Amino acid sequence: MIDAGLVTLVTAGALGLRHALDPDHLVAVTGLAAGEPTVRPRRLALIGASWGAGHAASLALAGLVALWAGWQPGEAGQQNWERIVGLLIAVIGLRLIAMRVVLVRPVGLTPTRRGFPAAFLVGIVHGLAGSAGVTLLLLPLAAPGLRVPALLLFAAMTAVSMVGCILAVGGVVRRVHSSTAIPQRLRIAVGCVSVLFGVGYAIAAA
Repeated sequence: MIDAGLVTLVTAGALGLRHALDPDHLVAVTGLAAGEPTVRPRRLALIGASWGAGHAASLALAGLVALWAGWQPGEAGQQNWERIVGLLIAVIGLRLIAMRVVLVRPVGLTPTRRGFPAAFLVGIVHGLAGSAGVTLLLLPLAAPGLRVPALLLFAAMTAVSMVGCILAVGGVVRRVHSSTAIPQRLRIAVGCVSVLFGVGYAIAAA
């Protein structure tokens, strides 16, 4: 007979891997990566890990509050959070476009080597977006002794999955463009997609 506890943990891990593939997560992290100076695997992995750490921190904190205090994300609050996520993605896209369009680049708009704090903060905001809110609602259904381990495993697997996703994106860019430097036209394309997606995401959450 299959152990119910093992099934719970495997399910939590699988949901964490899938959660990181939510479109809003992928668009946001791709936009952050496009703002980096290069597509070297180590830098991209650190961006993905920074996003994942922020995401895991806010998700784990909200989950622990949900378990120990009985709090659950309300529908109205979830919608407002989704709007914030959409606007944040649009801002990331506008930053990418500004890198190319602005004749005299203002401080902070050029590709930098300090993208990790930004990725961490974006991850925090994304912690409760998408399917994470549904996951918090399902936590009480798990056995009491497995709720916290399942929550932490879910949060950790989102970070692992995002590192893998961003490395895959970087691999595609390197195959298309021989240099490790990110071409400006790619930044413009990613920026436009991010703005359109972010605005549409915010409108859809209304």
